[in-house]
Amino acid sequence: MLEGVHVETNLYGNCVQFIHTDLRTWFNTNVPETQDKSSGEIAKTLGIAEPKGNIHNPLFDVRSVLMGLRELVLCRHVKNPLLVDIK
Repeated sequence: MLEGVHVETNLYGNCVQFIHTDLRTWFNTNVPETQDKSSGEIAKTLGIAEPKGNIHNPLFDVRSVLMGLRELVLCRHVKNPLLVDIK
C-alpha cells in the first residue's frame, strides 16, 4: 500500500464489502480548479509532477488521481476521503 493512502477492506463471511467514495466531488470541493478536469489532469492541475504516459490511459489516469490524493492528504493536510469508520 502506498504511503498516505489507506483503504480498509471489511470481510463478512465469504464476501468483501467495497466502499464507494466520490473522489470527483472531494477534489472539486478541496481544489475548485479541478472542476471540468478529467482524472488524468488532476496532478497537472495541482501543480505536481505528472505521471509518464498519456491522458485517458487508465493507468496514467489512476496515477494522476493517486498523486493528487497524496498531495492533498500528505502535503496540504486535507482529510483522507478513503478513511472510513467501520462498525
